[in-house]
This record gives sequence, structure tokens and C-alpha cells, in this order.
Amino acid sequence: MSNHPDDLLHIASCRTCRDRFTADNVVNFDADRQREPERMREFLETARRLERERTGVQDVVGRLLRSTAPSDWPTLATLPELQSSAAVEQLIEEVRKRAERTPTDALSLAEVATTIADSLPANSYPAVVLAQVQATAWKERAHALRYLSRFEDALVSIEMAEERLQSFPSVAFDRAVVQLAKAMILYYAGRTREAFEL
Repeated sequence: MSNHPDDLLHIASCRTCRDRFTADNVVNFDADRQREPERMREFLETARRLERERTGVQDVVGRLLRSTAPSDWPTLATLPELQSSAAVEQLIEEVRKRAERTPTDALSLAEVATTIADSLPANSYPAVVLAQVQATAWKERAHALRYLSRFEDALVSIEMAEERLQSFPSVAFDRAVVQLAKAMILYYAGRTREAFEL
């Protein structure tokens, strides 16, 4: 290695030197490079699948909500046509529309969304996508509870959202949104110091 002034660049491009150093203390560059096309394929496949799932889901959710009495909304969580991240996203939109005007209805829909999100099979989406969907559903449930002044229940829900994201360093934005929601709940619960610290 003493013949090479820029060690890191050289190790990255020289297989002989890289082989000497990959045992314990240097990242295996080739392993990552070989996985790049695979990762890109997986990313594109997931993006296409999510787009296909979103097609028409707004109409399906709207129709089901119109044709089902609000008292029966919990039964929607078992319907096969709602067993997707797209359906959860659409239910979350419905929660947001109702949160201020009819928070009880919003909470009922948020409970349906969290039930569906938490029951989606682990292999149905990449783990990070599933965590984001679940965390968003729990965050919206917490908001609905906040509108009903059920602050302790709201904090339990927001902690569920935090828990869903904790294993994924790449979801910093999602984590920040959840923490903002938590700060709002703490503020309305009269715990202003904790809210401002957060």
C-alpha cells in the first residue's frame, strides 16, 4: 500500500489491494456494486406496484364508506379489496378530511387503517415501506384521538408510530413528522415544556 498515495481511491478500484483489506476492516465494494442493479429493480418494481394499487382505490374506498353505516366501519378492515398500502393511504386521507369536523368518524376510520396496516403480511412490501405506512396510520390515529381530547390514548398511538420507524435510519423525515405530531399532543395535553423540548 505504500506505493499508493490515495489509499481509499486505490482500494476501491484495485481488486488485489481490496482483497487484502476486505476481511475485517473495509467494506466489500464489489458486493454493494453487484447488488445495485438488484436494488434498482426492486425499487422500480415496488414503485410500479404501489402505483397500480393506487389506481381506482379512491373510488373503492369512497363507495365502501358511502354504502356502510359509520357504526359498521370497523368491519371494513376485513375486506379483501382494502388489504393494501394504497387502501390504507386512502383511508388516511379520509381520516384527515374528517378530523376537525367529525373526530369520532375520523377515529373510527383511523382504527380501520391501523388494523389493515398492521395486518399486511411482512413480505407484501419492502420492510421500510410497510413501516412508513404503519407509522402514518398510527400517527393519524393519534391526531384523531387528540381532537377528541383523549391525550393519553393519543400518546400511546404516537409511540406505536415511533416504534414502527425505529429500525430504519433512512426514514428521518417520517420520524420528524411523527415527533411533530407528538409535540402537538403534548402541548394540548398541557405538557408544554416537553412539547417545546421535542
